[in-house]
Amino acid sequence: MMQYDHVQLRRGGFTLIEVLAATTILIIILLMVSRIFTDTTRAWGVGNRDAVAGNHGRAVVDHIARELSCAVIGTNTTTLKLESDQSTTYGSIQADKLSFVALSEEPRDGTHRSARQLSFYVATTPNTAGTVVSPGYALMRRESSQLGAMTCYKDPNWHGSFTGSSVVLAEHITTFEVFMYYNSGGLPRPQTDYDSASDGLPLMADIYVEMLSPEHARIADQLTAGNQQDYVNRNAKGYMARVFFNHRRGYLDEI
Repeated sequence: MMQYDHVQLRRGGFTLIEVLAATTILIIILLMVSRIFTDTTRAWGVGNRDAVAGNHGRAVVDHIARELSCAVIGTNTTTLKLESDQSTTYGSIQADKLSFVALSEEPRDGTHRSARQLSFYVATTPNTAGTVVSPGYALMRRESSQLGAMTCYKDPNWHGSFTGSSVVLAEHITTFEVFMYYNSGGLPRPQTDYDSASDGLPLMADIYVEMLSPEHARIADQLTAGNQQDYVNRNAKGYMARVFFNHRRGYLDEI
């Protein structure tokens, strides 16, 4: 009887090999769970950044569309000018420049709204000190609302360069395109160049902005020129808005 109890006691535990095997399996399971958690966290972070970038992209085109809808368009002088392919971003991707005269959203004295010269274009991203941060491209907004600096009704080439404050509207831009629709004979078709003085009153405009998420932009900046444009084309997200004009003429048309 004593011998039987001794044998039963010895069989009640685990051998060293069994403990090591169980520990190894447990470690493998923990590593797998940790890898899944890490990948899920990374995917959530990328998705969250893409969602933020998406919200920013939609906000940018909505902002431009809102300001363009306030444009005061005249046919006696250039108060709305669209210039295609004015800057180059990643590889050989081209971006447009849009300049126009618009009324302020809020009245300056409770009754009258001020006129502003506005220009939207793509340039290399500046830092807070005004110097260029290379690489990277930003959508810029330039405004001149001072009465003495309003040259649109004096200089037909005012849109080329006018004095005003420039701010970054959005970073990681790949392209900025505007398509203007106006009556040029037959059905209106999108035009890549437009001048209100020569082309008449527009019907509508399509605004298209394409941008990268911050993570994709960092990767694109590290690629060679040969691979950069292909990567940008595969990962950039586009946002579009359409503006319908009320055919409000400029001040000179009322004189």
